[in-house]
Amino acid sequence: GQVFLIHNDIDLYDEAADLPIQCRALNITEDLGQIQYIFSDKTGTLTENKMVFRRCTVDGIEFSHQENARRLQTHKEADLDEEDFARLEHFTLPAVRAGSPRPLRRSQSARARFQGHTRHRSVGRRDSSQSQVAFSSTI
Repeated sequence: GQVFLIHNDIDLYDEAADLPIQCRALNITEDLGQIQYIFSDKTGTLTENKMVFRRCTVDGIEFSHQENARRLQTHKEADLDEEDFARLEHFTLPAVRAGSPRPLRRSQSARARFQGHTRHRSVGRRDSSQSQVAFSSTI
């Protein structure tokens, strides 16, 4: 079907060589405009559901869109600033009692970050002061 239309298309005729286009393979329509790689996250959490043209390569020649590249870099820098602010905003320390303040040990400082932000009841003994906290890693 499509090979016939390509073969008989007058716009694809080379006047200098006096030759029409030659389709030597039946899968030529699949090869034309073939996309080699698509990187996608199905939920849109990484891309925020934005599909922005950055660049494409045709026959080894790279074509890029400089305006989109600058815009994306600006948004990326703004997102990093917001993440840093969010980390500082949610960082809390336990209340300091009157008297000399003590430096926090590593295990205490990790717990301090989540104090006031968890709504879970403690598990285990009734007098337990520990609560469950969801773990997430940046790695």
